[in-house]
Amino acid sequence: MFALAIQKGLSLPEIALTDVYFLPHFNKPFNFFLMPMLNALGIKYKK
Repeated sequence: MFALAIQKGLSLPEIALTDVYFLPHFNKPFNFFLMPMLNALGIKYKK
């Protein structure tokens, strides 16, 4: 899925906010893949 997003030229904010909740290992709102993207964008949801 993320390879397709990169191939389509999505920006970091678009990838970070993409709905990936249908994937079992990405089903948490703040998963291991989303947190680094949000941090790179300067968005701090968790302390």
